[in-house]
Amino acid sequence: MKQTDILLKYFTVNMNRSLPADLIADECGIDRERIPVCMEELRERGYEILKNKDGYCFTDANDRISEELIRLFVPDPGLPVYTFETIGSTNDYAKELVRKGAPNGTIVIADSQTAGKGRKGKSFYSPAKTGLYLSMIVRPAGNPIDVTPAQLFRITPASLIAAYEACALLSGIHCRFKRMNDMYIKDRKCAGFLSETVSLNRYCDVVVEGIGINWRTMGFPDELKNIACSFSCDTVCRAALAGVLWKKLLENTADLTRPWVVELNREHSPVLGKEIFYFRNGVRYTGIAKTINEHGDLVIEKPDGTADVLQSGEISVRFQEI
Repeated sequence: MKQTDILLKYFTVNMNRSLPADLIADECGIDRERIPVCMEELRERGYEILKNKDGYCFTDANDRISEELIRLFVPDPGLPVYTFETIGSTNDYAKELVRKGAPNGTIVIADSQTAGKGRKGKSFYSPAKTGLYLSMIVRPAGNPIDVTPAQLFRITPASLIAAYEACALLSGIHCRFKRMNDMYIKDRKCAGFLSETVSLNRYCDVVVEGIGINWRTMGFPDELKNIACSFSCDTVCRAALAGVLWKKLLENTADLTRPWVVELNREHSPVLGKEIFYFRNGVRYTGIAKTINEHGDLVIEKPDGTADVLQSGEISVRFQEI
């Protein structure tokens, strides 16, 4: 990697910080005398880097969804990246790419969505310049005929864990899970997941995994103010989050037989051991969330001692107990 790219990668996770040249040189392994030259080269490439008495500052004017910045973390040129300032839905675009033969690991990323998708036809609030909206195509390895439903079911928890790890690494905040579709900070949602399957023929299913993360989002519509939140991370570029998340998604979905996918989800799930209620066919039920099975389904112990497996339907947790 070129020295300027090493510096650029370093700055994407040190945005809005004034850093002395000696510190930058030490942490990047670059001669102190080269720092001013590299800074000027980065400015010529269009990046805003301010010089003040405390050192150099990579400003948040650089916080853009940029393929150049994203590829600093996943440099494989064989993996396509599609970036947009605005798009209807990254999932919808990715599904069209699947039908055109896009390979495993292809990602679609937007700065904003006009028709962001959530579960059960709900929308996902996707304002510009604050969040990360990413969809990745997952084609399970091997012969499509041999891919089992269990492997396809593991893609969402594998993706959830990838997002958890990426966000925790870059923000220092450790989230909790609400089943397989949401990440929470305390009792408010900070990220959502939507897995959609594209059936190319009777033997081949391809999954598009969509992830929306409120990274720097500070304002929410009235209907979301009390239920949504943000990482409020202004020192890490969204492109860096995208790159780290992309890398972890590729790692976690490479082998969908790995048992730690479910085990790690059990470890971090906030609902286990809690009383929940859920709906099935319009009827409200209650029970204790006991475990998560190998398919990622929530196993519930009902008041009469029998078990129920929740594959669909909304659940609600009494978060004040968590």
